Amino acid sequence: MKKVIALLLVLCLAFTLVACGGGSTKPDDKSDATPSGGDTTPSGGDSTPSGGDSTPSGGDTNVPATPNMNEDGSMNLDRIAHYDKNYDYTQNPQYHMSYMAASADVLYQQSADAYQHWCDQLNLIWDGFVSSQGDSDTFLTNIVTYIDQGTQMLVMDPDITTYPAIYETIKPYVDKGQVVWLSQMGAPRDYEATDHLPNGNLLAPFVGFDYVQGGEVCAQNLLDWLKANYPDVKYDEVGFVSYTFSLSPPLDERRMGAENVWLALDGVEPEKNYFVVDTVSYGLNMQGAIDGMSPVLSTHPDIKYWLVFGLLDDLAMGAASVLGDAGLTETSCTNAIGGAGLQTQLDAGQETAFRYAYALPNALYAEPLIGALYAFINGWCTPDTIWPSWVCPNDCGPDGHTYAQMPLPSWFIDKDNYKAFYSWCDDYTGWVYYGYGEDHSAYDWTPILTVDEAPEGWFDK
Repeated sequence: MKKVIALLLVLCLAFTLVACGGGSTKPDDKSDATPSGGDTTPSGGDSTPSGGDSTPSGGDTNVPATPNMNEDGSMNLDRIAHYDKNYDYTQNPQYHMSYMAASADVLYQQSADAYQHWCDQLNLIWDGFVSSQGDSDTFLTNIVTYIDQGTQMLVMDPDITTYPAIYETIKPYVDKGQVVWLSQMGAPRDYEATDHLPNGNLLAPFVGFDYVQGGEVCAQNLLDWLKANYPDVKYDEVGFVSYTFSLSPPLDERRMGAENVWLALDGVEPEKNYFVVDTVSYGLNMQGAIDGMSPVLSTHPDIKYWLVFGLLDDLAMGAASVLGDAGLTETSCTNAIGGAGLQTQLDAGQETAFRYAYALPNALYAEPLIGALYAFINGWCTPDTIWPSWVCPNDCGPDGHTYAQMPLPSWFIDKDNYKAFYSWCDDYTGWVYYGYGEDHSAYDWTPILTVDEAPEGWFDK
């Protein structure tokens, strides 16, 4: 079961294009396992921030003491984790950082590429990307091996059900000040049921998304397409399909969000024109999407208009393939949360019913995670004090911990704007990863949300 659930993370919250990236790195392949700066020890998870925030290091008074400082010279704990081109990252020791994932699939590879880029920007030593190949016990072993060989900063991307075991494994090292860590994608929870949260308390701060909201905005995007192209069609003439992977809470919450929007419409009859395709039965991949969509279409030949929330790029592409074979491309629309598959498809000149993706490039996801670890290890703040504006009072850690949850923005991309979108990402990160070189001045994309832009209900969790 562990391996089955781990596979869902191969595509969970997919963001960017399909591209080559660094392969799985084994611990014995590390060329430099000893952190530089010999006598420097990372600050522990509960340490007190250092008092150096108002006095810049070195003799240059124009160099800020911490990234993105307030105008009065104090720390800005909401912005401290984002890259600051005016901050001198070479004034601190070269800490060691690694990214650990459940799979070596392309999306994890892209994340590894992003972390390696930010390591270069932050003057860190990249200890590499290591995959457990879907085995949770191997994941735990890798943690210990890497820490023992000198890795001080870890981003985890495991099967989300293993977070309690991960926490128990890493806690002794955190308590000794040897390592700091955060999760990517799934929230790190202890899975101890509480009155408010069936998945339990947070074990660390979380950077991510409101999964229900993601499904809601994707459903609304499909409806907007329908209204723009077929304004006279009534909802009872339209079939709505929502994919899910019911073993994954984040993925199934996306399905719930899309369902909420569709079932609230006048004329919708769930038993006649709403369909859920659970890829647990078919496979969380393009072929599974095809196998799940085909019987829905064949048993409802009277429906000529289809809206499909594909959940992930591969599923949206699979559904679009079935619709295309049935001659329904023009009267149908699929979308997904991701972007990698849509970008690749459009680059190849293929236009199908898969028209939109709700996207955030991996490099923009990686930035605040690696920046937060850097802030922890330098003693500027702790997991309890970072991102104070994003603490959800009803959803923190156990034993009085006030772990924040900082949401990330996403945007819909399509054939008209995707090159500008990825060009903006290249310019923001200072990293020519996509290489389109398109003008993006007409857009106002930003990688940072303000509190006023928080998803509805974010603080009421």
